[in-house]
Amino acid sequence: MKRFFTMKTMAVIVACFTLFAVFSSCQKKSDEKQITDFRFKVPFAIGVIDENAKTVTVNVPEDTDVTALVPAITVSASATVNPASGVAQDFTNPVNYTVTAEDGTTAVYKVTVTGGSGGEKKPQQLYSPITKDTVLEDLGLEYDYFFDEGTTLLKIDNNAILTIKPGVTIKFMQTGGGISIQSGCKIVAEGTEEKPIEFIGNSTAIGSWAYINIASNKDNSFKYCNFIGGGSVWNYGVVNNITADSKVFMENCHINGSKGAGFYTEASTNTSTIKETIIEKCEGGHYSGIYMNTESATLSLTNVTIKDNKDYGINFNKAGTITHEGVNGKFSNNLKGNVRLANGEILAELP
Repeated sequence: MKRFFTMKTMAVIVACFTLFAVFSSCQKKSDEKQITDFRFKVPFAIGVIDENAKTVTVNVPEDTDVTALVPAITVSASATVNPASGVAQDFTNPVNYTVTAEDGTTAVYKVTVTGGSGGEKKPQQLYSPITKDTVLEDLGLEYDYFFDEGTTLLKIDNNAILTIKPGVTIKFMQTGGGISIQSGCKIVAEGTEEKPIEFIGNSTAIGSWAYINIASNKDNSFKYCNFIGGGSVWNYGVVNNITADSKVFMENCHINGSKGAGFYTEASTNTSTIKETIIEKCEGGHYSGIYMNTESATLSLTNVTIKDNKDYGINFNKAGTITHEGVNGKFSNNLKGNVRLANGEILAELP
């Protein structure tokens, strides 16, 4: 019988396996072992991580049962955490979480939950960026959430969806505060007539916060939302539709006061639909409730009241087309575009 392997061949094979094993053992394994994000989805609360002290502090509403909270934990690539993410824990007392790196080294984080049953009921702080689907629930407070990061916006990124439930009030603590919906992301802020959603600043003054920027072609929607005292940037609006193909839908909303315009659009291929909405007391944005700084964006208006602005109800900086039905307000006298009725009739100005 023919021999398939000679002793020499076997020796070569063994040597190759030996070299492979040695090479594999020499591959450097990662020593990264950090908790990079710690949060609860119900109730929504994001932990504050102190990497130097290896602590995480999470503040939850007063009426929260802390004996069975389920955390969502993100750790370094190739690392693991114990107890695991998604496993309910009793946070009556601090809980230790051990993060194990790929190389076997460990780091222990102490997680402390404040508030909860018997604790002081406090608004929850929002931190930028939000990179996971997030739901903001009504906490029943004067304001439920606040954002306080200087002149920056609360960025919604990484294809995340921000859902804001009826009754929620978000306060922006700085004049530059606001929300930025990045490409691929979405905001769904849908209140009710009984429980509207409110976006406010840290004072009642007009321009006490900035704006909400939409740069996403997803179905971004605002229903029964009150935008109070925003628009701190003169040549923008309280709500801005700003990039190609981005979309905004507003219904039964109220933009009340702005240092800039009320609603602003600038990209030529975006679409905006506004229904049953009041836009008033806008001082900038070329003195208009709606400022169209675009040549061919689509803006559809139905039963929109534009009143008590510094000058124009709607101002065209470039050519544009508006389809409207039941709009009350004044348009700029130097229209470069069209104001088109639902039946196709072209108007130059509304009374």
